[in-house]
Amino acid sequence: MTKAIIVGATMFAILSIFMTSSAFAANPNNGHLDLTSSTFSGNSATITTAGSVNGGHPGAYGYGIIADNGIVAVTTHAGGDDSARQANANQPSFHVHLVQVGGATLVQCPSGAPLIVTGIADLGANLKIKNNSVQLTNIDTVSSGTLTGPTVAFLLSFEAGGVCVTPTDLI
Repeated sequence: MTKAIIVGATMFAILSIFMTSSAFAANPNNGHLDLTSSTFSGNSATITTAGSVNGGHPGAYGYGIIADNGIVAVTTHAGGDDSARQANANQPSFHVHLVQVGGATLVQCPSGAPLIVTGIADLGANLKIKNNSVQLTNIDTVSSGTLTGPTVAFLLSFEAGGVCVTPTDLI
């Protein structure tokens, strides 16, 4: 329980710092990374964006909700086969992870992305993407813990052997 509280507080602190700084990337014009609302309760969540969630496809991006044990992240990317939902490493399909992030150094993220993935696991959940909505049901809350928020949109980049994360919006 103490570990979950520490991890959750750390994630919240990291994202809070970026919310009040200039660390956020500029949002693309199509609105897929502009968050308009987020609701979550129990093992379900809905994230709504200003534009089509598929607007950035086939890029590397996603959405996450802070939970007790990390971030429940919905991502799409090519370049790594890290989910049963992907047919192969080059198929950018949406899938769900439980991730932990930490501060990145310029050595880890040459682009200057402020965060790097420090832990990742497949997370059980039903996922539905429709227009400007991401819906998660049956989230494995035994693994993730309670969804606490906030919700973040982000870009991913694969650099120097790691996965770098640049937040774009936070609500």
